[in-house]
Amino acid sequence: MKIKLLNTSQANFNKRLNDHLSLKQSAFIGSSMGGMILQNLLSRYPERASVGIISNSSSLINTTFQFFIQAQYEFLTSQSPAEALIKAGLAWGYSYDFLSQPGMLESMITLRLNNPHPFTLTGYAGQMDALRDLDNGTLLPTIPHPCLVISADEDIILPHRKSTRLLGQ
Repeated sequence: MKIKLLNTSQANFNKRLNDHLSLKQSAFIGSSMGGMILQNLLSRYPERASVGIISNSSSLINTTFQFFIQAQYEFLTSQSPAEALIKAGLAWGYSYDFLSQPGMLESMITLRLNNPHPFTLTGYAGQMDALRDLDNGTLLPTIPHPCLVISADEDIILPHRKSTRLLGQ
């Protein structure tokens, strides 16, 4: 499965970075997909971490979000207008209160259109494949560290009810 390779690859990269920096132990923070990678890191290299902070993450991806990223990929490959794709993505990633602030939507669209390092189709497809089969449930009981789990009740990609699966494991 690609997610296992992605998780393992990212966990190994973080371990090598700590080795390069001569860090024996570190506190790690991971948000969203980074929280999923952090679960793998804490499980695989418990001796390298002192604590973990996992924010707006889960051990599983919401099925409706899987539908969304598949549809986004289809829109990307059909060369849909960039501004329309950005608006659709912003609606998933930000709250109504945030986006309804005067000028915020236009500012966010401009920021994304001018991104010097935009997502590539290859990168998007890789992330989509990695998320499709994600299930870190078996890793959770093997994490020996105290972890602070933070979630938001308005997060529609990784809702609070998904983050609670991380508690008590």
